[in-house]
Amino acid sequence: MRTILLLISIGFFAERLPAQLLSPTDSLKFWGDAMISTRQESHRDLAAQLFDTLLQQQIKQSSDSVLLNFHPSIVKASSENGPLRIYSWYREKSKGHNQYYACIFHGNRSPILLFSKERNYQRINFEHFNESNWYGALYYKILPDTFNGHYILFGFAQSPDGTKQRIIETLLMEKDLIQFGSPFFMKKDDEGKEETYHRIVLPYSPSAQIALEYDQNLQQIMHDHIAVFTDPKSGEVMKVPDGTFEAYAWKKNQFQHEVNLSNTPLEHAPVEKPLFGPESKQRDILGRPKKPKG
Repeated sequence: MRTILLLISIGFFAERLPAQLLSPTDSLKFWGDAMISTRQESHRDLAAQLFDTLLQQQIKQSSDSVLLNFHPSIVKASSENGPLRIYSWYREKSKGHNQYYACIFHGNRSPILLFSKERNYQRINFEHFNESNWYGALYYKILPDTFNGHYILFGFAQSPDGTKQRIIETLLMEKDLIQFGSPFFMKKDDEGKEETYHRIVLPYSPSAQIALEYDQNLQQIMHDHIAVFTDPKSGEVMKVPDGTFEAYAWKKNQFQHEVNLSNTPLEHAPVEKPLFGPESKQRDILGRPKKPKG
């Protein structure tokens, strides 16, 4: 109750507070934490409105990235020995519906702020996006821009129905252009016809977890193969790893799909630190322990 009253009070009187009590930096951190951590939807919305305004006012250069350390759930990714850094986070707008944010720092150019537009993740395989229509994800790994000048991003997002997605994304950074998605991924459909994808979206069930890794020596992006089956007891349709693996290998300036990893025995399967465990109900969208809401 004390936290709620404080939030409401500051919402009405923040502009009247002396600067030494609530500096712009403190305000950004306060509202950023509040829009993620407060329990009530209307309070999160109010905090988000104020945070968005402050974010656009204060994040003007690369050094301002320090201001984004306002909550432990911020996901940070950097290109190895490169100029690209991405900070991404989310807030719960309403039950099952998330608003994603990202801030891209690239060399000396002005930071790029991204605010997601809610999309069906199963319908974005053939599109490209920019800062005005970004679909929203948490980006946790960046591969260098050695793929025809494109970076490769590994992302995560969650749909309103609880379905999780791992996303293999391309990012092109030019002087006046930012573009997510390029026709780099070649895969055959069920009839053997080859299709070209702008990104790869891997959906899986809320109770499952999958591995997604890059082998630099082989220039392969590897991941669990996701099988679909129906639970005979509950009737629930499940999308879970079946113990086999797939890859996208960089060949002839494209990522070409390989159904089976014949050179990767089961005991050396691609593995990364699990994002979700059996206690996932007590964890956030990336598997971290949830912060108690005030």
